[in-house]
Amino acid sequence: MNVRKWFQLRLSTMLALTLAAGLLMSLNFLPNELGEGFTRRYGWPFQSMVVQFLILEPIAFNFDVVSFGDSTYVSLRYCIANLAILLAILAAIAFVLEWFARRKS
Repeated sequence: MNVRKWFQLRLSTMLALTLAAGLLMSLNFLPNELGEGFTRRYGWPFQSMVVQFLILEPIAFNFDVVSFGDSTYVSLRYCIANLAILLAILAAIAFVLEWFARRKS
């Protein structure tokens, strides 16, 4: 019987994780909402970045943001929350796929 160490992952699991990471990154980097005044909002599941292309009036935020110039606002708190959620999703995918593969063999 071939016993694997706990930290080794199969190639099929790594391929699935690569595809899932690409999908999750596209959810974060593609604009998910076009607002008024040529505003684009980025981030999933939380909107962590707002870009204004035509500034009609300043944006009012309910959270602390870092401003890059007059038109780009980034919430570090929501960026960290997004990263934690995405890593948890990838860990869950790896756990489930490895559990099924080890149960099968």
